[in-house]
Amino acid sequence: MSTAPASIASPEAQAFVDLFLLELGTAKTALRHRFVLHAIVMCSLALGLGLIGVAALLWAVSPPQHIHAAWMLPCVPMPPLILAWLCWRASASRALSDAALFEQLRQRLLADHAQLTRRLSSLSLGDWLNACSTPHLADRPGSSEVTAAGAHAAEVAIKGPH
Repeated sequence: MSTAPASIASPEAQAFVDLFLLELGTAKTALRHRFVLHAIVMCSLALGLGLIGVAALLWAVSPPQHIHAAWMLPCVPMPPLILAWLCWRASASRALSDAALFEQLRQRLLADHAQLTRRLSSLSLGDWLNACSTPHLADRPGSSEVTAAGAHAAEVAIKGPH
């Protein structure tokens, strides 16, 4: 990005920068939200699996007549596992909206590309070569002959020698 003052930049370029920064902020927020959801999934899953392991060990080492609330062994790991499943589902539903990240910028670029293609297709070859000629060639003596020869060579290359 240029360090030139904003008044030097064209309005189109400034509009692209503004749109990109807006889309970048949206994408950053969406990715941060997804990261938090995935962190919750991983921590809850680890906690739930750890509690399942503890419940299995307690069941294995305790005689059945000494377990007063056997129903608690499978129930205790359930809340973290349910939380992990809910966060995973929320993250999966957000993944569908990730296709919309930078969508406004993409649409703007496609529209500008179509407009530029229309403009270029309406130009003749001579107009296009004049628009693309470099200013330092115009200052040299004989540059008009060079440009005319280049235009003729380009027309021959495109249309053929006939």
